[in-house]
Amino acid sequence: MIFGIWPEFLNTLQAGVQRRILPELWDWVFLPVLEAPAWVAPAVLGALLLLAGLARRRR
Repeated sequence: MIFGIWPEFLNTLQAGVQRRILPELWDWVFLPVLEAPAWVAPAVLGALLLLAGLARRRR
């Protein structure tokens, strides 16, 4: 979806991550996130926020 809207973004992001941060980070982190279904990222974020809220409430 991102590639269809803004193809230069993915190329720039990949080059930046591989050159400036860590080349393996693209294969281990960014690529699986980009290939995952669209609902996975909000679900993970929601679960993390839910856990943070429960941990805060227990204190």
